[in-house]
Amino acid sequence: MTIRVKNGQCILGSDIIKADILIDGGRFAALGMSASDADVTIDAQGAYVAPGFVDVHVHGGGGRDFMEATLPAFIAATEHHLWHGTTAIVPTAVSAPIADLKRFLSACDAAIESGAIRARILGAHLEGPYLSTKKAGAHHPDYLKNPDPAEYERLVADYPCLLRMTAAPELYGAFALGEYLHRHGVNASCGHSDACATTVLEAANHGFTSVTHLYNAMSQAGERDGRKQGGVVEAALLEDRFYAEVIADLRHVPAELVLLAYRNKGKEKLVAVSDCLSPAGMEAGRFRLGGADHGIDVDVREAAFVAGTDKLAGSIVSSDALLQNLLSLGIPVTDAVWMLTKAPAALLGRQGAVGAIKIGGSADLVVFDAAGVVSHVICQGVVIR
Repeated sequence: MTIRVKNGQCILGSDIIKADILIDGGRFAALGMSASDADVTIDAQGAYVAPGFVDVHVHGGGGRDFMEATLPAFIAATEHHLWHGTTAIVPTAVSAPIADLKRFLSACDAAIESGAIRARILGAHLEGPYLSTKKAGAHHPDYLKNPDPAEYERLVADYPCLLRMTAAPELYGAFALGEYLHRHGVNASCGHSDACATTVLEAANHGFTSVTHLYNAMSQAGERDGRKQGGVVEAALLEDRFYAEVIADLRHVPAELVLLAYRNKGKEKLVAVSDCLSPAGMEAGRFRLGGADHGIDVDVREAAFVAGTDKLAGSIVSSDALLQNLLSLGIPVTDAVWMLTKAPAALLGRQGAVGAIKIGGSADLVVFDAAGVVSHVICQGVVIR
């Protein structure tokens, strides 16, 4: 089937051009002003046309958690985010017993192979269990531990979908973990860490290439061992080799800190993520994070909180809301889109495969207005909305 998207302002990296896009057989076939007929025509009416969003940190949505480890859960959660423009996604697990993590990874591999998922699942992210108990956040402290080579080497070998792992670099064995993951093409990310800046900066020499949800559940400048020292936050902002996630819902991180990160990391190294939980799209209430058996309860009000507390557990928004927030801060539309497309693709080493409009590439795109409100979504050449 052919699809023509006409009268759009196409965002191509740092450039915006007025052009029509022709999609044929699920791929971008032509870019330019054209009167070519197509089976389906979408009139963008002067709105922006951009690559589909890429979210590298998502726990669930539409009332379903990826750690339920079932195909229906994967379908429901990915469909929720796809509707909001996230055409490529990395399902994320929280810390849990190893058997639960294996079930999650097995379900992710099965979902990718099933052909039932309309969004593009790029791989899986294990956020834990090698995290600091001092910065556990919404992770159950009973499941946090030091890296175990016999354990993580088996996970990498047995589950092809394993794409990312968040770990605290100060833990015993963390540098060896980072080196092993890097050798095997798995992104090692610093997070849920109480490390000093010196340790985090050294982690960049041991395979760690990113920082998970900058500012949240991590150390920052303060007194340590009798003197002022930086923490994970400062190391992330200083080290040019690090990509840094930021939860841009403006609840986890206030506007001024999002802008500080943007001015330090630039669009190339700042990755907007949702860190979205299963309650996204649902009414306020109590939900389970991390599956029924070993998860924790979260209360949903204006955001998701650990049950009975005011501790944030994750967001309840999708990538379109992140775009709207970034634009509201005065960030140029090309930079905001970059942080939702090219930067996450680069973090994963998938430049060109996702996060770009290019001839021959998978036809994943969104159409949105000046405020970032999405009106149309196409994924792999299929019109979603």
